[in-house]
Amino acid sequence: MSANLPLRLKAAHSRRKACSTSVFRFHCPFWNREQGNIGEAVSKVAQASAERQSLENTIRMEVVAASRRYQSAVRSLELIRTGVVNETEQGFSITQLAYRLGDAKITDVIFQQRSLIDAQLAQVAAEAELAAAQAQLDLTLGMLK
Repeated sequence: MSANLPLRLKAAHSRRKACSTSVFRFHCPFWNREQGNIGEAVSKVAQASAERQSLENTIRMEVVAASRRYQSAVRSLELIRTGVVNETEQGFSITQLAYRLGDAKITDVIFQQRSLIDAQLAQVAAEAELAAAQAQLDLTLGMLK
């Protein structure tokens, strides 16, 4: 029996050792603490960054569109002023002079006057478009309050 005693002690000792490690083994979340909150914060930062980038792109596109509209309105108004209105005024003056000299009929004068009025209306419409384009550009740039 004494020969078996060291084997029994070894077995008891190994059971006690296994028991002690299993008793003292527990998971401490010290290293994993707040990882969920950190992950959520990282996700929110990435989402905010993506939203900011999207807004920047949208603002750039709106500014470019408003600028192009303004430039187009300026060119259109300039063409109407120099091309259409000035030439129609000159045509009306020539028609009036021809009527006074007896080379034109009153209907020619009325027709030319109607053309001048249409040209002036187009100029007013182009001026209104320019003002609207300027307002949109100012609003897009944040210059209006």
